[in-house]
Amino acid sequence: MKKFYTSALAALCVFGVSAGINGAQLRSDVVMKNVPQSALKLNKSMELSVEKAAGDKVMSRAGEEVKSIEGEYNIHIGDYYFETSQGSLVEMAVIELDENGNVVIGCDFFPSLVAAGYDEATGTLSFSQIKFGQVDLGGQMFYVRFEPFAYVVGSDNKGKIVPTNFEATFDAETGEIAFPADHGFSWVAYSDSKYKMQAGYLGLYDIEGMEPYKEIDYNEGWTTVGTATLEDAWITPAYNWEDGEEIAPYETPITAELQQNDEVETLYRLVNPYYDPAWVLIDTNLSNKTGYIVFDIADPDHVVVKAGYPAGYKNEQGEFYVFGMLGWQINNFGSDWDDSLLPNVIAFMEEKGQPFDTYADDVVTVNKSVFDVSPKCSKAYSWNGVEYIVSTITMDIDSDVTGISVVEAVENAPVEYFNLQGVRVDNPAAGQVVIKRQGAKATKTIVR
Repeated sequence: MKKFYTSALAALCVFGVSAGINGAQLRSDVVMKNVPQSALKLNKSMELSVEKAAGDKVMSRAGEEVKSIEGEYNIHIGDYYFETSQGSLVEMAVIELDENGNVVIGCDFFPSLVAAGYDEATGTLSFSQIKFGQVDLGGQMFYVRFEPFAYVVGSDNKGKIVPTNFEATFDAETGEIAFPADHGFSWVAYSDSKYKMQAGYLGLYDIEGMEPYKEIDYNEGWTTVGTATLEDAWITPAYNWEDGEEIAPYETPITAELQQNDEVETLYRLVNPYYDPAWVLIDTNLSNKTGYIVFDIADPDHVVVKAGYPAGYKNEQGEFYVFGMLGWQINNFGSDWDDSLLPNVIAFMEEKGQPFDTYADDVVTVNKSVFDVSPKCSKAYSWNGVEYIVSTITMDIDSDVTGISVVEAVENAPVEYFNLQGVRVDNPAAGQVVIKRQGAKATKTIVR
């Protein structure tokens, strides 16, 4: 569903309220949410790393210097309503005012821009229905309408989605935008031009609030110690099916930044492996999450490739989470997990003939590469019928220098830019979404 609104993030003011639907997918797997509206969980999978945050804009209102509503925000989104929902997320959003003084919100998570009436004097944003007209969704024509809604729980304790116009409030002192609880945005597809016969949703999300953008320090608690080469059987085997060729993951290795945990010395992670511009599937990657493959080598015979971390790859099926069988079994215990259970889990896996991941000579071998497209990682999928299901991670730790020196080496490496097809771009334009590579470190970013 997610597409980059490059021009929107660069200059939203060029769009009107009729800005269209981009790459959305029709969904009918709606379930009523069962997650309470409680304290927000900051998800450290913020969407884009931004070169620099724009400075606060100020304007005069009633003789006082106050913050303008325009600028960059963290938007808190409640993704609760689908089978593959991810819960509370924090995404990046940009607000601009159009020529009529309306607020226009651009967020990569949404299938379109969102427009709202804006009363600057009171700081009130008014959200109401917007018709997009006829839209081609995968070769089928539907009539799409943006519908603000309220989630209402009746006396029978059953919830329902009620289309409802509502207001949010901008606080000029704090720069925050407050939304009413259990309200949100939906994009609804209809089969008829009168918008009566509902066919499904393109998006359905609670909006829990917005605040001035603050870049998250993904490296807190982790130190770069070198690089790693990934021979990937989690996602790369899909290439075989697309082109009808037998291309092994070993023929398309991925180079990624390697980090070590500051507190647990046996815990490592690869950072953004699927952003490597040289990777064969780079042009299919719709994700802009910071991605990780996290593994613990404390027991070389039973390495834990952990579940629950976004890998930084997304296609039409969803955001991928990659892990090993032991990591998956541990994940299924959730908050009830206790390390004392590990021997029992290992014994169970041995009885069932499930493979273990191992570590030797700086190489982690994942003997069955399994994944899911839900953050709950309740399923363990692999490429059935594909010869290549073994992934390897070859760690190249620079033992001659300190972690600080490795970081300095990365920061001093030349910067290269690539478009989303992996083609090198010497002079990327402002507002363009690119992959920035510096040494083995790769991130998806907006050029400023």
